[in-house]
Amino acid sequence: MKAAAYARYSTEHQTSSSIAYQMRKIEEHCSRHSITIVARYTDEACSGTNTDRPAFKALCEAARQRKFDAV
Repeated sequence: MKAAAYARYSTEHQTSSSIAYQMRKIEEHCSRHSITIVARYTDEACSGTNTDRPAFKALCEAARQRKFDAV
């Protein structure tokens, strides 16, 4: 299975190291379940309360193009 990894942090209680932590956990999960990460998307200092986030929009477009099977 091919997957995209997406990580985000907001400005309130997280830092850019949060993205590294999230990606590490995603990679560990995928490795345990034989999932290949084919794309990585990150949004830094972006609220999750809206979808107007650059990497999220790119992720959605790639999903529409069926570039991966899961996120």
